[in-house]
Amino acid sequence: MWSTYFDDAVGEVERRLHAATGRARNVTARDSFSFLHLPLVAGIVLLALGSRRRSGAWRNPLKLVPAMALCGGVALYFLADVAFRWRGLGGRIDRQRLVAAGACLALVPLATALPAWAALVCVA
Repeated sequence: MWSTYFDDAVGEVERRLHAATGRARNVTARDSFSFLHLPLVAGIVLLALGSRRRSGAWRNPLKLVPAMALCGGVALYFLADVAFRWRGLGGRIDRQRLVAAGACLALVPLATALPAWAALVCVA
């Protein structure tokens, strides 16, 4: 997730902010770097919650709530990243990240059937 965040988009959003003036600059900065970063962080926290296992428990399947946290956390992160890019880059939609978010949500039933380590590998 780190490498998906720190690509060229953040620098381009910053350049657009420097070029903007007045209220447009303030609103874009507020939306992009405040409001839309909250779900990014929430996605990371959910991923951490879903991947937290006791020693030896990685052989067992995840229950529904940890599976939702694991898969849904990554999906939330990607959806928030798409929204960040859309807001900061003037309406561009990153379809690959939308597909990745959908694929992570589709993994929830699989994550409740496979061993926890395999579910984590699938999400990765």
